[in-house]
Amino acid sequence: MKVSVQPGNLKHLRRRVRGWAGVVATAQGIEFAVARAENGVTHVERESRVATVAELPQQFDPREYRVVTSVGAEDVLCQTLQLPTAEATELKQMLELQLDQLTPLPPEEVVYDFEPLDVREGQTQVLVAMARKSAVNDRVTALEEAGLTTEVVTVDMLAVFRGLMTKEVLPRDDKLGTLVLLKKGGVVVIMFAAGRPLAVRSILTGHNALETADTQAALREELQRTLLAEQANEPGRELGGITFLVQEDALQGAAEELSRGWPIPANCLNNESAPQPATSLCVEHTTTGARRLNLLPEEWRRRRQTARRRRLWWRAATAVVAVYVLAVLVSLVTFGIRKSQLAHVKAEKAKLAPQFAKACALESELTAMRLQLETKYSALDVLREVSELMPPNVKLTWFSFRRDDTVTLRGQADNAQAALDYRGRLAQSSLFSGLETRSMSTEHAGSLTKFELVATLQSAGTKPRGADRGAE
Repeated sequence: MKVSVQPGNLKHLRRRVRGWAGVVATAQGIEFAVARAENGVTHVERESRVATVAELPQQFDPREYRVVTSVGAEDVLCQTLQLPTAEATELKQMLELQLDQLTPLPPEEVVYDFEPLDVREGQTQVLVAMARKSAVNDRVTALEEAGLTTEVVTVDMLAVFRGLMTKEVLPRDDKLGTLVLLKKGGVVVIMFAAGRPLAVRSILTGHNALETADTQAALREELQRTLLAEQANEPGRELGGITFLVQEDALQGAAEELSRGWPIPANCLNNESAPQPATSLCVEHTTTGARRLNLLPEEWRRRRQTARRRRLWWRAATAVVAVYVLAVLVSLVTFGIRKSQLAHVKAEKAKLAPQFAKACALESELTAMRLQLETKYSALDVLREVSELMPPNVKLTWFSFRRDDTVTLRGQADNAQAALDYRGRLAQSSLFSGLETRSMSTEHAGSLTKFELVATLQSAGTKPRGADRGAE
């Protein structure tokens, strides 16, 4: 079965769920239906019946559907009121002030909610529903124990009424219409106009009492009084037709008998003509964004909020821990990679150390050889220079050449003046940067003068340490 309904607002589907699941307790068992919206059209995916509530989690995943259920109209008192037009919170405060006048039960034993119907001339017409809190708690507790989190509790007969409106079984004109639902143990009456419920009343008859003529006669009189009372509340409305609907086939005869003899149009519907209550529940909440009755007690709502908040905290804490663990793991992995890279570098260094030492030794040798090859003056150059500067009356007896360092000269002259003259010439030579007289002696006047001179080569300033080599 597929029901196509164009929704006015899909704000109920903003959560990441597939749709709504309607659950209704009947005399035959637990009816359920699941629906979802797709491309602006509501599809009923499944509708069936199980024996107990505990079987529902095997029929659909509670995590994918928001659960809406209902309580029987016999446990609910419904009434329409005119209140000054205001926000929903202000309307609720107004109702709280009138609660003592609306029900004889103590406020702590009652759960209530309202649904706006119409706004005219600064007045808002609201439908108020009040139920025993114990009856609602019993229904919600049974679903909770089965693992189904209930979000909405409404009235079963109102869901059936809206299902009939959706299927256009009931008229939507401004006339005052009447819907009578016959079921075992009682009758539920809904007065409506323009597609909106105006009054809901339950009449208890006792089990199987509807099949007796006396009960039918008493019920007919009670229905007539209900119609007259509602006409008095709605004096400007013309009385419309009356529709009888049965939930059990055994009551079809009683419904047909009650539909006879009315001065207004009357018809009788069987159970197949009306949508299942569970289907009506889930379709209604899937396709509309209007405010609907929700008799879920406040303590259940607070429990939902606490559980939701706890889940959010756990998720946030889990996310923080996961990020921390991930950061630690990344740090450890990075540290391990860097440590492995360092160990690899050290191994490569140790492997290349002998080659590096050999290269350093070769570099030292090459440097020494380069310095030797690049020496500006050789021993022959120095010897030639020393010989050219030597006067005729001077001769050398010793020549010692230290590369890039010094030249040691020993010799003798005919007289001291010749030796000094030779020394002066050597001091003027461009090959030497300095000249030292180690010894110069004359034994007798006019005899030979012996001398020893040490000349520092110009290239001695670039001589590397430890590179001294002698050449004689």
